[in-house]
Amino acid sequence: MKEIIDRIIQKIVELLERLAQLIDKMRQAAEILLQWLPVYLSYLTGKIRDAVEAAASAILTFIQWAQEQLKWVGSPGQLSAAATTWLADVGQPSAQQSYLVDKTELEVDDHWKGEAAQRYVEVLPNQSAALSSILDNGAQPVADALNKAGNAIIGYWTAFSVALGAFIGTSVAAVVATSVTFGASLAIILVAAGVAFAAIFTADKLAVNQMDQAGLLIRGAEAKLRGQWPTFVQ
Repeated sequence: MKEIIDRIIQKIVELLERLAQLIDKMRQAAEILLQWLPVYLSYLTGKIRDAVEAAASAILTFIQWAQEQLKWVGSPGQLSAAATTWLADVGQPSAQQSYLVDKTELEVDDHWKGEAAQRYVEVLPNQSAALSSILDNGAQPVADALNKAGNAIIGYWTAFSVALGAFIGTSVAAVVATSVTFGASLAIILVAAGVAFAAIFTADKLAVNQMDQAGLLIRGAEAKLRGQWPTFVQ
């Protein structure tokens, strides 16, 4: 999964760099054309120049923002692997050990008598229940939280990639149409950037919500374990 995401991200980075270069060239070309306008249109020329500069700068700012986000991809694969480890190395061994914490299974002197022996036998059920709860109330919720966090990352970058893909596609089409008018092309690209940003913002909110849910799962697991674990070992 990480390899696939990395390849997609790298391709997006390359396309964004290319698009930034094209926008800069459009700005330079517009400036050259404006220099050919008559002097008596200087007021209008200034207005056009300012509009082109503002639109190009806004688009380049969005591209730079997107490039910055792409530096923090995360690793859902590692989160999934950690979830598996929690179940295999923590939860399941603890559950298996809970069956051994039983009076009939302990390898102790059968002739051990007295108050200490009786007290020890009395706490065995609590020990067994506590060990058993590590899987259901501890390792499993933590694993679920890690998987939820990983899915949140995948969902976010999927939406991010789709949004930027649409933005890049629209922008390239607009660049091809620059022979008609620079202003219209830049306006189209600027609107596409706004649409892409809105989609990414929505995906970000969804991912944050899923991360919050993952945090609740972990805090809930901690509370359950504290309530289940015998007081004498807390």
